[in-house]
Amino acid sequence: GFYVVDSFRLVLAAADVVRLLPDLLVNPSVHIKDRIVWQNDVFTPTRVNPKGRFSTNYAVVTVDLTEVNVEQMQNDSQFLDYAN
Repeated sequence: GFYVVDSFRLVLAAADVVRLLPDLLVNPSVHIKDRIVWQNDVFTPTRVNPKGRFSTNYAVVTVDLTEVNVEQMQNDSQFLDYAN
């Protein structure tokens, strides 16, 4: 059947992204299976998009996320508390 999930967009300073997750801009596909918890909802990234290029540096990075369905978390012990 069909189900509805929320979407979420993070806009991050590129300098912070490079400092905390240096490979996110170089190889974003590595982080596609990551999970982010925001206000007791679990999201997974669907797109990483650097924006605002100045010379060779970016100003911001947008990360588009989609809420993880409860059924998808049933077998993930790390996020089982969020599935209930």
